[in-house]
Amino acid sequence: MKNKAMPSPVQIITEVGIMAALGFVIDELQSAISRGLFIAGGSIGFAMVCVIIMCYRRGFLAGLATGLIMSLLDVATGPYILAGAWYKAFLQLLLDYVLAYPVVAVAASLRNPYMKSETRQKKFLFLVLGCVCGGLAKLAIHYLAGVLFWADPSYFAWDLSWMNPYLYCFVYNIAYMGPCIVLSIIICALIFWKAPFIYEQPNRLYTMLEGEKE
Repeated sequence: MKNKAMPSPVQIITEVGIMAALGFVIDELQSAISRGLFIAGGSIGFAMVCVIIMCYRRGFLAGLATGLIMSLLDVATGPYILAGAWYKAFLQLLLDYVLAYPVVAVAASLRNPYMKSETRQKKFLFLVLGCVCGGLAKLAIHYLAGVLFWADPSYFAWDLSWMNPYLYCFVYNIAYMGPCIVLSIIICALIFWKAPFIYEQPNRLYTMLEGEKE
């Protein structure tokens, strides 16, 4: 008899594809809304929630795959690369685009403590910490790219050319990543409040659908 508690690879791959596509659409929408405000890239939204959800549903590899697909789709729409040697362009592409969402999968490091927690308060705490860790990892990647490629004062936004480049890169990136982290916490908290089984019982939906068929 087949163990219904164990997900099939097809189910996981399907979930990764769906969440990556949803995350990409959200990313495109938030980029359109924030266009003009962040001249060197970046946007305010909650696209990384899709990676975080997969981290808590299926673990690190599923979250990593979701983030990677989102990033590759983002690259396919046409990244903005500063002129320079090919290896510099490659490194910028890697930091600003390819790694931007996969690094959010560090949120999966809080999955086991979340699952093992016996109270809703502790579960909520580990969920919030996962969102924060994922968001800070993404912030770190963008900050590194900023220091390496956007530290020229001629690129500075909001008339901040007087500012120290290292401080500017932090201010610029936290200006959108801070709200992104907050929004992600809110969305993940709402899901936790209304439908915690999305994180804790990832196969419940399939069981319900099988029950309806029978």
